[in-house]
Amino acid sequence: MKHFKKISLKGFKFPQKAKTPFEKITSFSRKQNKKMKKKLHKLFKKHFSKKAQKRIKKYYKVFKKVVKSKSFFLLFSIFCIYFLGKFLTSFILALQFGDWQKAQNLLSEKPEIANYSSVITVLLSFLFVGIFRNWRIGLGVLYSLATIIMYINTEKMASRNTPFLPEDLAMSGEAGGLASMINLGRFLNMILTILVIVFIAFILNKISKRIWHFNLSKKQKIAIFIPQIAVILICGFNLNSYTSEIRNLNGKGTFVKVESLKTSVDFTNQSYNYQINGFIVGTISNLQAKTQKEPNGYSKEAVQKIVQKYQKIAAEKNQNRKELSGEKVNVVYVMSESFIDPALGKHLYDYGNTEPIPYTKEILKSQSSGWAASSEYGGGTANVEFEALTGLSNFFLNSIPYTSIVPSNKDTPSVVKNFNDNGYKTLAMHPYNRNMYRRETVYPNLGFQEYKSIESFKNTSKLDNSKYISDDSAFKEVLSELKNSKKPEFIHLVTMQNHMPYEENLYNKKNFNVEAKNGGNNDSAKSIQTYLEGISKSDEALKTFLAELNKMDEKTIVVFWGDHWPGIYGEMFDKELRKNDIRRTPLFIYSNFEKEKQDLGTSSLIYNQLLVLNSINTKLSPFQFLLADLREKYPALTKQFVDSNENSEILKDYEMIEYDILNGKKYSLGDFYKIK
Repeated sequence: MKHFKKISLKGFKFPQKAKTPFEKITSFSRKQNKKMKKKLHKLFKKHFSKKAQKRIKKYYKVFKKVVKSKSFFLLFSIFCIYFLGKFLTSFILALQFGDWQKAQNLLSEKPEIANYSSVITVLLSFLFVGIFRNWRIGLGVLYSLATIIMYINTEKMASRNTPFLPEDLAMSGEAGGLASMINLGRFLNMILTILVIVFIAFILNKISKRIWHFNLSKKQKIAIFIPQIAVILICGFNLNSYTSEIRNLNGKGTFVKVESLKTSVDFTNQSYNYQINGFIVGTISNLQAKTQKEPNGYSKEAVQKIVQKYQKIAAEKNQNRKELSGEKVNVVYVMSESFIDPALGKHLYDYGNTEPIPYTKEILKSQSSGWAASSEYGGGTANVEFEALTGLSNFFLNSIPYTSIVPSNKDTPSVVKNFNDNGYKTLAMHPYNRNMYRRETVYPNLGFQEYKSIESFKNTSKLDNSKYISDDSAFKEVLSELKNSKKPEFIHLVTMQNHMPYEENLYNKKNFNVEAKNGGNNDSAKSIQTYLEGISKSDEALKTFLAELNKMDEKTIVVFWGDHWPGIYGEMFDKELRKNDIRRTPLFIYSNFEKEKQDLGTSSLIYNQLLVLNSINTKLSPFQFLLADLREKYPALTKQFVDSNENSEILKDYEMIEYDILNGKKYSLGDFYKIK
């Protein structure tokens, strides 16, 4: 070859100077030690005859020619894309489970799921390569994207025991607000993984350019571009058709068997769904999420039959009830962030004899009280809020109503609209980002006349090193509003003080020492110690707030509940006898005037409006009388307390009404939801 110069080295010719990129990699460098060259030469000569040497040099030339050819480059690229595409399945599952062996166990025990997932990742790999027109960059982007998604999944599982769902993408606009709540260690691991992926892609790209460097004409570039477009279209078409069966499962029921994969999909328990089927199948099963399955027998006649039944009941029973407009009682909803009774978790995390919420315990004994049946854990505040304000249950829904239903549905019924119709001023208050969970759109659609977010708060004090406005400040804002209003008010307050993360040194004083036992986690114990400090301060703020209400002349009712448990009690899910405790939060109805005390039991938040109006014996809407009948049979209507296959007549009626107003033809719209 022209780049070889003959050197007298006992008959063997070494490349003295490599000019091509290929030779820089495969030939001896001039910087290498000459002694090493001689040693290699002696070994070569010792073990190979002159005839063999000639053959080797001949084969070497052929090998180099083949390796540098376009055909070899194409085959090598296809092999890399296919291999790395298949490996992506293991990569994703390893990040999901945090354990390589668990990922391999799933793939070996469920070959149908393994093959299905591999086909998806291979198709995605070719799709990304087609889009970026470079297999190193395309796969680098795909692997980086997978790393980011799996990091989000890990964070959500850690805080809420729920996997990352496609519908969560609707929350991408709030990423900035959520950034302050992330785990720094896991975030740095994600960044490091992405940097490694980028580095590998960069090195592979450099090597490829050195070995294969083709100067293509315009015609050749066009000729290559056409197959690339074809690859994108073919992969896109195949992904759509190959995933259609799994995508269309959503809406066929809450528990669906998939014969082709020899598995099942449980839409009522997404963490279990993702655990047994893996992240890829779990995600695909939720891609085409239907907000609610249409009930059997849904029609105008069926809805009108229910409406007429409860209109008749309302007309009869309301005769002995008072007008809401004549009572002029202020009503304050307080949805306290992550407020629980930690005694329910004391078997795992012992905090000694100091009671974190002594005043709340007194109120629970002296006022109408019980447990709020929360459908969420560690997050999902908006889902809890939706139930409390509308009387409509998440039991039948497969999406986040605040992001998928209410923004485009101004006809969503709510207790807020009932108060509007009876001369009340209605106000929502939340000391945080104005548009979190799209509240800026949702609240007006639910009927709120005014919405005060953190930008409008006058009281903005924070506790010690906390990032969030304190409960004391939030309560002061409510008191100020009540004192300055000329009308009776309905105020809905969503607090923020006890929101995650629960970092050490968040509070200056430490009054609790938490010990993990019976399977509790030591890291969680540290977080719980911080959390207890927070709810203890919330308890003090609540005491001050209610004391101020007692000084006011206006009658006021406070409905207080915790939205969900903080996402630091994950071990509670492993305790079969106590698994529903993690779905209960304190609930009480307090008033600064005398009224009958009631045991509320474990009650779904859809009944809050019913409990309030019953406590002052005011008239109810036909819909609220439907809620009253429903509560007799299903006081705690959540997926954790009621079997999803439950099929009673009252539950069917309620489901049909909910479907009609949220996703149907709205045959029930009108007086059915109004208090007359």
